[in-house]
Amino acid sequence: MTARNSTNRWLAVALLGAGIAAVYACTDATFDEKQPRPSFAPGDIIGPAEVPRENRNDKPKDWSSTGIALTAGLPYRITASGMLTFTDNSAYHDHLGCTPHPTIPSSVGPAGFDMQNRPWAVVAGMGTETTAPPGAPLSFKPPLTASTPEMSALVKSPGGVLWVSRPNVLPWVCGGPGFDEPAWNVSGSQQIQATELELPNAVPDKLSVPVGDTVLFTLQVSWGTISFIGSGTGWRWVPDTTTNTSSLVNNCPRTQLTCKVIVREKGHVEVQNVNVEGMAFDARSPVIVIGAPQFTVTANPGSIASAQSVTFTAAVNTSLEWSLSSWTWTPDVGAGGIDPNDCTTSEKTCVRTISKAGWMKATAVTGPYTLTDSARVSFVACDPEVEIMIGEYQTYQVNLQPTCPDFTNTGGSTHFSWSELNGGFSNGNPHNPWGMVKSALTTGLEATRTNYNRGGISLSSGYRCPHGNNNVGGVPHSWHMHGRAADMYSSEHPWTEDEFNLLKTAAESTGPIESLLWTEYTDHHYHAAW
Repeated sequence: MTARNSTNRWLAVALLGAGIAAVYACTDATFDEKQPRPSFAPGDIIGPAEVPRENRNDKPKDWSSTGIALTAGLPYRITASGMLTFTDNSAYHDHLGCTPHPTIPSSVGPAGFDMQNRPWAVVAGMGTETTAPPGAPLSFKPPLTASTPEMSALVKSPGGVLWVSRPNVLPWVCGGPGFDEPAWNVSGSQQIQATELELPNAVPDKLSVPVGDTVLFTLQVSWGTISFIGSGTGWRWVPDTTTNTSSLVNNCPRTQLTCKVIVREKGHVEVQNVNVEGMAFDARSPVIVIGAPQFTVTANPGSIASAQSVTFTAAVNTSLEWSLSSWTWTPDVGAGGIDPNDCTTSEKTCVRTISKAGWMKATAVTGPYTLTDSARVSFVACDPEVEIMIGEYQTYQVNLQPTCPDFTNTGGSTHFSWSELNGGFSNGNPHNPWGMVKSALTTGLEATRTNYNRGGISLSSGYRCPHGNNNVGGVPHSWHMHGRAADMYSSEHPWTEDEFNLLKTAAESTGPIESLLWTEYTDHHYHAAW
């Protein structure tokens, strides 16, 4: 409401409202196992609804319902968004005696102007569809500034409907006989909406366990921080059978956000009054069922191109004692293919030299369960060109014995192509496109280029096969043959000793295993290995 003074022909309306306070009601809920857990769809959006406004700066808006209904007991994120435009009203200045108004931003977000009581801020609260609006507004989270296009608040719905208002406005208005002019005209729109959030969950590390196994439950929620468990029963195990013989390890006090349970029958855990961002919710886990544990056997590597060491690992996903009763190696063809002998039952990790394709089978025993699993080792035929390259490492007595999987005919990184990294005949690899480039080299080169920060780097040599390394006069144990070294120049600056040192400094900050000097080569290229 606006009053007028006809003598002075202007009036500044007092700022309305008070600071916004957050009020949360935390109740000590009681579990009712006969009642189903509320169904919800995290991520669902209700709304948006338009936030009402006047077209002038001095008119507040009382509470009004948005029609956005929220289910009682569920968490929501309330989001107000949009910018309003405030345009100076020239008619305000046409009348003598109108008080000059301050300069304000031309646009404002839902947090309102950065003034006392935040004029034009969107205020929201929970009410009902038909009765008076809420008694306490929601507390929106910082940052709350005029330029912020969006603000949000977390709420545990008491049930009902979301209401909005704009109680605080800018007071500058000029009025007199026959005129009533605000200082600014207002345009634009703002909206408000609610997003359903997930209830906190007690997440288990296993969903199926043998009788007597231990399950670790961890309280988790994606949208906030769990600070503590309030009053009530705290952690408890709820059996889905007529028996209840499971037990909580160390009774799982309310100070813990994790709980270990020795599970002896099908069931789940429940936790009362989990405090998330100042609000209390009840949490529940998925149902844990009784079943055989999972037994796995793995082989690393799973494919080989020649006789090499393979690690076989047997594992059971249970905290109960278990043992191996057998390992059995079965080659695809004939016998043998494993050295020096079969794995023994005392080895849960077994390392053997494998020279044939085949299967490694293991049998484990835990409680009443006998479990079996197998892992396959396959042979990958080498490309004939790669076979030649592998042979060169023996011929030239290189301190490396690569196998077929070490070689590839494609690759590269963000700024270095495969042809640069792998080279050609003139650069020491007549077997191109086959080559061996380790990830340490590409990682080192990319980091050097970033640190150098003076444009591109040209490579004159990358990977070399032993035969090619010998042809170009490389040292007998060059890192080039390991796929770890590169010779390089700046591609955008004259190659001087100063430029060399800039590139060398950039490379050495990445931790290379080799970095040579300007005087090392007659062409003064920079050599580094990673």
